[in-house]
Amino acid sequence: MCCFSRPVSHVGSTRIFARQLGGGRQALVYSMNVEVDEATAMVLPVPTAAGGEDALAFVDLSGYAGFFEDLGRAFPEPPRYTGPYAPAALGGAGRLRVHRVGAFEASFAPSVADLDRLDPRFRLTPALFAARPAYRDWGFAVFQLAPRQRRWWSWSRSKAQTIHPMAFSFVSREPDALFCPTVHVHDGTVPAQARFDHELFAQVDAAGLGKTLGWAESQGPASRWVKAGRCHGLVDGAAPLRRLRLQRQHRNVDLWVRPARFTRPLAAAGEGWRWTLAARSVHGAELREDTPSLTTITMRTRLDDLHDAIAGGVAALLAEQTAAWQLAPLDERAPECVRWIDGPWGLADGPRTGGGAAVRCRARAQLRGERIDPQEVELGFAVVPSRERMDEIERAISARVASALA
Repeated sequence: MCCFSRPVSHVGSTRIFARQLGGGRQALVYSMNVEVDEATAMVLPVPTAAGGEDALAFVDLSGYAGFFEDLGRAFPEPPRYTGPYAPAALGGAGRLRVHRVGAFEASFAPSVADLDRLDPRFRLTPALFAARPAYRDWGFAVFQLAPRQRRWWSWSRSKAQTIHPMAFSFVSREPDALFCPTVHVHDGTVPAQARFDHELFAQVDAAGLGKTLGWAESQGPASRWVKAGRCHGLVDGAAPLRRLRLQRQHRNVDLWVRPARFTRPLAAAGEGWRWTLAARSVHGAELREDTPSLTTITMRTRLDDLHDAIAGGVAALLAEQTAAWQLAPLDERAPECVRWIDGPWGLADGPRTGGGAAVRCRARAQLRGERIDPQEVELGFAVVPSRERMDEIERAISARVASALA
């Protein structure tokens, strides 16, 4: 979300786009629906690297008001099955530079002390710095918001307004990570929990963050939906987009997408099986956890160990049990076997046999444990497995991985 210098009546439909630009810079685009009753500043604390007012550069996207609508088109819904201000010049420091950015006047305060160079109406509550002491050496992007002017001919009594995309790039103190400003300050307080109504978009390096980021991925490059030429270099038209929706209550903290530690491939396969990493806890766990859980720590720091446990331990187990479990080479063309909602296993597009039918098929075994996010290992079978057989397999492979990670 964001921080407001005055209470606001309503904030919703927050949308954020983030991308690493190279050279240590990050792009950030922000939009929302908001209701304000008086001139108010929206302030985004930004983890800028050391520097002056040039550490952040505003970008005017007022000519592309439909930016986020176009981003959203990259993720069609799948079918469901189951007025201007004058900054005060204090202490001889001079005024902050004021930038006209489309419908806004904006300033960048390189430090907390520079916020005192703003009109008092646009300063942040001291409670924010008490609750988030890390902000004391951050920079702050400040946008002035004015109440919506209702026209006499309009029937609408709503004061809500959709803010056109506010965009800037900044020199990040963590150039290998992506930062999304999600802390809420709407009434001068900093609650421990907040209700999120967010849609986050990102573009990430496929060989870096893209290996572990579990956000939904667009089919094809951004240029299929986004007018990259109107984005002033903020969007890479040749790269895909990622999206995450955040709803309901979460911890009131900023979201960091930081690299996990790994050197091994995040996938493994053999003649009759394959696995690709599922890594929900690598990114975003801070929204759920006060302190990192054992699962979060493992998924962020021990991916190589997880790879070895599956590529070595699980592979050996499957080789040992090929005959007993009636395993077979994995064939993409073979029908998929699934667990039906009432328990039995059977072919997704065939009879619910309950197991034992001599049909070459494939099924996804669930690998679970207290130290890892749930993983799937796809297996090839010579016959349709029974529920009891799949339960046995899942217990065995989970135990083999748990032992390796203990």
